[in-house]
Amino acid sequence: MATPDRSVLSFALLGLIRLLQPCSGYDLRGFFAGQPMALFSDSPGSIYPALQRLERSRLVVSTIDKSTKLRRRRLYRLTPKGKESLKRWLTQPIRASDVLRGMPELFLRFSYLEDALGARACETFLASLSAALDEQLDSLRDHQRVINAKLSRSARLALQSGVATYEGQAAWAKMALDEYRKANRG
Repeated sequence: MATPDRSVLSFALLGLIRLLQPCSGYDLRGFFAGQPMALFSDSPGSIYPALQRLERSRLVVSTIDKSTKLRRRRLYRLTPKGKESLKRWLTQPIRASDVLRGMPELFLRFSYLEDALGARACETFLASLSAALDEQLDSLRDHQRVINAKLSRSARLALQSGVATYEGQAAWAKMALDEYRKANRG
């Protein structure tokens, strides 16, 4: 998922800059504040340092917008290196641990995927996600069968909630995959 040298916030910013470019840090903060991206803070204390790290890494480049008489804005664009880094993040394989602990990041990747790489990339992603969710569900159900009788009511119900959550995500992934497959055939 996120890489040793890049945080999820960095990739979220790369994806947004790709969609909104050119855009300012203020524009990006406004997007985070106005969207259900609960993983991220719209705090200047997180966004601006992340933008500086991206610029130092040459994944984005900024210019000063001098067209307004008011406050000058720093506008960000992706560099070719930034586009490649975003592409690598979007297309990395889905692992079991990603499904177990990283669903928000997976959905963030999916949300950028079609605009960045097209419908076929979405189909590939969804097929992989569906398989990983099915594998996780099999494991959870096996665990549930073995341990269910030993659990208190609240623990049993909590485990059922987890299974139901994965079942819902697996059903959604299959539905979304079917939609892409139908569209790609047509």
